[in-house]
Amino acid sequence: DRFQADARRGALVAASEDFSAVLDSLIVCKFLRKCFTDFYTEGAEILEKVTGWSFSSSELRQVGERINVLKKLFNLRQGWRPQDDWLPPRLLNEPLPTGVGQGIELTESELRAMIAGYYKARGWDENGRVPLEQQKALNI
Repeated sequence: DRFQADARRGALVAASEDFSAVLDSLIVCKFLRKCFTDFYTEGAEILEKVTGWSFSSSELRQVGERINVLKKLFNLRQGWRPQDDWLPPRLLNEPLPTGVGQGIELTESELRAMIAGYYKARGWDENGRVPLEQQKALNI
């Protein structure tokens, strides 16, 4: 249910972000994203054929995580605060006006739960900060 707000969404969002980061880094058109049977395995094969660099599917998957962690660390360095991971008030105060989601709204508690689920899926602390152990594991 795409309108169901819960903490399990965090893992889906993190995986989607990592996938998109790798797709963009390989400079593969997003229109092709559904053309792969096993994206990370096939992406690693493409990368090796083009560059000669040998990556396993799990290493390529980790590239996506590393990209997103680096983006987070950059934002932290630039002054990001936990309250910056939030939506504009309108999205929490106005139900969807039309379409199949008409009348659906997102509450602050649902958003908090989804953010907490995202941080957990990423392995970050409850304030959205990247643990030093994770940085070391990603060679950052």
